[in-house]
Amino acid sequence: MISNSHTVILVDSHPLTRAGLKYALESSGKYKVSHQTDDKREALSQALRTGADAAVIELSYADGLTGLDLIKEFGNLCPNTKILVCSLQDEQVFAERSIRAGANGYIMKNEPVDQFLVAMSTVIKGEVYLSSKMSRKLVYGILGKRTQGSSLPEECLTDREIQILQMIGEGAGTSSIAEKLHISAKTVETHRANIKHKFNLEDSAALISFAIKWRHSSEKSTEL
Repeated sequence: MISNSHTVILVDSHPLTRAGLKYALESSGKYKVSHQTDDKREALSQALRTGADAAVIELSYADGLTGLDLIKEFGNLCPNTKILVCSLQDEQVFAERSIRAGANGYIMKNEPVDQFLVAMSTVIKGEVYLSSKMSRKLVYGILGKRTQGSSLPEECLTDREIQILQMIGEGAGTSSIAEKLHISAKTVETHRANIKHKFNLEDSAALISFAIKWRHSSEKSTEL
């Protein structure tokens, strides 16, 4: 291991994923994994203590602190730590939201290892990493080419509404969502009502059907 390697913290709920990322990073000779955990608050504490150069994080809902929340916390408390999101969540939905929250890059977990290392090198240099597909989408957005009055959830819902819609699509009820996100059931119901209003959904059954169909379409897009 070279002495001037960059220190990286890994934040992922799957031990095998963390082991694979650690091996890929350290085998390159450019990085040293200083800490790995599935606890987002622990990751933030370690970054504060060690001043890690970068953190690779997933997007999930564990411990009531979502990946997007964690990105914002890193920006507030550890502004010098570069953030690369490495996730199974559809980049068409979450990449732009992650960058807006303060991440430096977003890469899907189904990308090759070599591309992951390219992404890591890019964010370490202080640049933004996105797939070519996402880069084109953002450019079109900047040029005003997004569809006006879009009916796409990823373009008209808030971060929290997107999170809740996805969890509804995964089969979670109000109580389960409230527990996972550490918010009240009343707050979850308010978000559900907002989603129904935005898409003219008549009732909870229509909302569940809409969420399942949207989640299925998102998963199909990641396979293309």
